[in-house]
Amino acid sequence: MVVDNFSTDGTWEKLLALRKEYNLKIYQYHCSRGLGRNIALHKCPKNSVTTWFDLDTVYTPAFHKAIEYSVETKQIIHIGLLIAMREYIIKKGGWRDLNYAEDIELISRIGFSVHIPIIAGFNEQASFMPGLRERRYGKLKRFIKSSHDATRGYAPSIWRLYITRSKRLSVFYLPGLLIGFYRNRKPDNETWVEKASFIKATPLRKAGIDEVYFHLEISLPLMKIIGNEETIDNKIRTLVSGTVYKFYTSTRSDRILYYKNSRFLNASFIPYLTGFKLMM
Repeated sequence: MVVDNFSTDGTWEKLLALRKEYNLKIYQYHCSRGLGRNIALHKCPKNSVTTWFDLDTVYTPAFHKAIEYSVETKQIIHIGLLIAMREYIIKKGGWRDLNYAEDIELISRIGFSVHIPIIAGFNEQASFMPGLRERRYGKLKRFIKSSHDATRGYAPSIWRLYITRSKRLSVFYLPGLLIGFYRNRKPDNETWVEKASFIKATPLRKAGIDEVYFHLEISLPLMKIIGNEETIDNKIRTLVSGTVYKFYTSTRSDRILYYKNSRFLNASFIPYLTGFKLMM
């Protein structure tokens, strides 16, 4: 199911050409990302296992394996995306009409049984810097709308804003608060998803996924909660075997990136790398 927001870059025409070959069902609506995904969700067959994807992402074999694992085990799986039964997501309220952070809002509200720490796909490099990506789509108006929606969807806590020093969310915090946050978890939606992902992470081999696709990201707020790197490293050793690459980055929100294959390091992080270690 593909919902297109009246693209003017040839996307719709390409979809028309591909729909028979790939059995696509395509629709056009004036909508936000969240509303578009909600429309697609309701268009899916009844009792189907669903997930979502962006058309500017190239997905890995691990993405498909995770879907198969969810079908086999009948569990709600988190891989950055959420894999769950259509009816369950609809019962929980479906997608919010948000243009940004609609995924974090949904995941924090629905919850999940298992996190599989994989590289599900590769986005364009600008995806790491939200402002660049949103400006590409609709310039200043789109950026303001997305920033406003981000504060409502992330529902950031003052604690997280202080740690991450996010200027974007800080500027839009008060307007978002006045209209109403979609806060589903404490201390905030994003921190809960990060913490739950760490706690519920399972070895890739258990899901029949090649360990070459292993990847886990530890944000600065999550590091503050866990307390020390040794605890994180010990957890990593239970999830993947052999050598693991450990990268340190310095941005507005420092983070540690763990990869099984260093070639999969998101190129957007390279300018922000401050250190590197090999875990044996």
